[in-house]
Amino acid sequence: MVSSNSALQFVNYPTQVLGKSCKPIPVMLLGVTLLRKRYPMAKYLCVLLIVMGVALFMYRPKKGSIDEDDHVFGYGELLLLLSLTLDGLTGVSQDHMRAHFQTGSNHMMLNVNLWSTMMLGAAVVFTGEDRKS
Repeated sequence: MVSSNSALQFVNYPTQVLGKSCKPIPVMLLGVTLLRKRYPMAKYLCVLLIVMGVALFMYRPKKGSIDEDDHVFGYGELLLLLSLTLDGLTGVSQDHMRAHFQTGSNHMMLNVNLWSTMMLGAAVVFTGEDRKS
């Protein structure tokens, strides 16, 4: 979430929306590679159609002039890729815990939120954000 929010500073909103709409791709790729999951072909087709639909919806052809928004792959896109990768790893690890340890959804959500609160709280204190006015 931190890299996703930080990416907003460096990429325009349509790029952020398009990037986040691709979230099922890393979840499925990491599920297949790390957990050896198998998905039905219909699921691959649905994910492909969702991503293509959002991409076509967000697409707007460029006019003849050079726009100030034009830039190459940079820091914001790297943060977006990091966010997608971490989202994929989160999904894969939660699937693994549900399958092997019979962890309930509420228990998992409580623990994820507690750990997140502790780590972000430590980061706030460490960076001095709690002392800024």
